[in-house]
Amino acid sequence: MSAECYQFNDKVYLYEVCPFTSIKQFESGSFVGYLGKWDRWENGIQLYSNGMTCLQGSIAQSRINLSCGLSNSILSVQETVKCVWDFSMTTPAACTTSMLAELEDLLKITSASP
Repeated sequence: MSAECYQFNDKVYLYEVCPFTSIKQFESGSFVGYLGKWDRWENGIQLYSNGMTCLQGSIAQSRINLSCGLSNSILSVQETVKCVWDFSMTTPAACTTSMLAELEDLLKITSASP
């Protein structure tokens, strides 16, 4: 998961998450700033800190909550507090072996349906 970057477009901003490196924000194709640089794990959540300075003077930070999924994908992005972004992502890395098997079986069933 750490060798690639993943993007999410919410119609206003494009977010680019490069796990264990940084999170960037773009608007209309132009770089806006860093929403954080990799810091640490805390209670199973990836923390990114030391991002851009926001309008009110605080420093941007982001949190990524990872859940089990068949692919590395950003599901949502929310600025929950001024200058703090919460990302929800799926990744096979967050799955147990049995969880992955269940997801793969579900995918087979869904794919076989007319």
